[in-house]
Amino acid sequence: MEQPLYDTLRGNWNINRVIEDRRSAQSGQFTGIATFSGSGNTLLYAEDGTLSLAGTEMRATRRYKWMIEGDAVTVTYTDDSPFHAFRINGPTATADHQCGDDFYYAKYSFYFPQEWQVVWTVSGPRKDYTSTTLYSR
Repeated sequence: MEQPLYDTLRGNWNINRVIEDRRSAQSGQFTGIATFSGSGNTLLYAEDGTLSLAGTEMRATRRYKWMIEGDAVTVTYTDDSPFHAFRINGPTATADHQCGDDFYYAKYSFYFPQEWQVVWTVSGPRKDYTSTTLYSR
């Protein structure tokens, strides 16, 4: 069975993320590598790099599971608790996630096979920021 999205995402991606925190009036940047690996319809997403925020640099990592069925993607945390889901309809997709009283809204833009981007806009009583991540080969 052909899995174009699965096959396109597999492998390593360079990450450049810019974080604009409106609450603290600060910006930050993350640079690193994201790796999609797996089998069947599940890709394990592993992100590793350096986060520069408020004049401090630190190592940062993230891990997720991406389950892909055709153009439908379900993203969970590594313990299988839900994060968000989206359906690719053309070059863009949107998703959202409620975390307590904070709301996360994502817009994915796909420029395959060499680049894709996700912009998370987060708002609520504890958070108010935008995170823009560009993935490139």
